[in-house]
Amino acid sequence: MKEAGGFNKNIKFYGEDTNLGIRLSSIGRLKFNTDMIVYTSARRFKKGGVVNSMLHLQGYFKELLLPTPVCTVNYKRRFNKFFHLKDRPKKK
Repeated sequence: MKEAGGFNKNIKFYGEDTNLGIRLSSIGRLKFNTDMIVYTSARRFKKGGVVNSMLHLQGYFKELLLPTPVCTVNYKRRFNKFFHLKDRPKKK
C-alpha cells in the first residue's frame, strides 16, 4: 500500500478504491480472499436513488477505462446544472 502511494485524496467523487487497486496490481499480483466479509448498505441507493447510483457506476467505469482519475471538478462542470452537486463538508 505504501509503495503504491496509498489512496489518491484528489479523487473526491467515487473511484479511489478502484484507482488504488489498479496501482497495486502494477506493483504485484493481487489475490482475492473469498473468506473475507465486506459489509455494505443500500443507504446510497435509498438516499440518492437511481440517478446517483448510476453516477457512482459511471465513476467506477471511467476509473477503469480512462488514463486519468475522475475528480469532482469534471462532474461538477458537467452535471451541476442538473443535480446540484456539492462538496462534502470539511472535517474539523
